[in-house]
Amino acid sequence: QLEILQPDLIVSFGTYLTAAISAWAQKQHVPMITHEQNFLLGRANAFASARIQGLGLGFKDLAEEDGKKTRCEFRFCGQIVRRELREAAEVKTNETQHSKVAELNILVLGGSQGSRAVNDEVMKAVEGLSENEKKGIRFLHIAGAHDRVRMELFYEQQRVKHEVFEYCHDMAQLY
Repeated sequence: QLEILQPDLIVSFGTYLTAAISAWAQKQHVPMITHEQNFLLGRANAFASARIQGLGLGFKDLAEEDGKKTRCEFRFCGQIVRRELREAAEVKTNETQHSKVAELNILVLGGSQGSRAVNDEVMKAVEGLSENEKKGIRFLHIAGAHDRVRMELFYEQQRVKHEVFEYCHDMAQLY
C-alpha cells in the first residue's frame, strides 16, 4: 500500500505499526517523524528512532531522560490534543469557575503497552486514600475489555464514585 501512496513524508504517533513503517521508510528513503505521547518511550518508537528523522516528545521529563536514548533528533513539543477535547475542557472550566466544585473528576486512561499496569497503580493509589478523601473523588476510567469488571468491583468495594468503560469512542464526552 505504501508503494502505491508514494508518500513524501510519514508522520506517526507511536502505534505498533511505527516499527514496520519506519523500516520501510528507511529502505525507501522517505523521511519520517513520530510523536511519543506516553510518559515512557514506547518500544515501537525506540525501535523507530534509529530509522527516522525526528521524534516529538509529549513530556518534558521524557525529553530529559529517555530522549537521550533515542537515535534521532528529538524535541519536547507537548501533547497533541484534538480541538473537540480542548473545547470541551474550556466549557467545563468556564462552568466550574462560576460554581463551587465539590468533586474532583479523575479520568484514567490505559496505555498502548497495557492498561493492566495503569489499573494496578490506580488501585494502589485509591487504597491509600482516606474515607474522607474518597468522598470527594469520582473516577472516569477506561480500563480495557479484560479489566473492566475487575475495576468496577474494586471501585464498588472502595465505595468510590466511578464510571468504568472498556473503551471510549468519544473522548470529548468524558470531559
